[in-house]
Amino acid sequence: MRKNQLEQLTSDHTFVQEMIEEGELTPESAANHPLRNMLTRVLGTREPLEKVDTDIVDAAPGDRFLLFPDGPHNMMSAERNFS
Repeated sequence: MRKNQLEQLTSDHTFVQEMIEEGELTPESAANHPLRNMLTRVLGTREPLEKVDTDIVDAAPGDRFLLFPDGPHNMMSAERNFS
């Protein structure tokens, strides 16, 4: 969060998110898709991770980072302002 605006820095690792990125679904239709909660990558399994996302973010004084696993995104809209 910077200046009361929360920006999403990563995307969900779900089957439906991959369909959105490939242009097969719209975000609106994905919200009710029966496979919307099917994860494609997870931590904590015995199988090794095939791909790990990394990024460098320019943090500024006062920035806040909200870290959470897939799931709580349904509780927030993309346009939410936290002022």
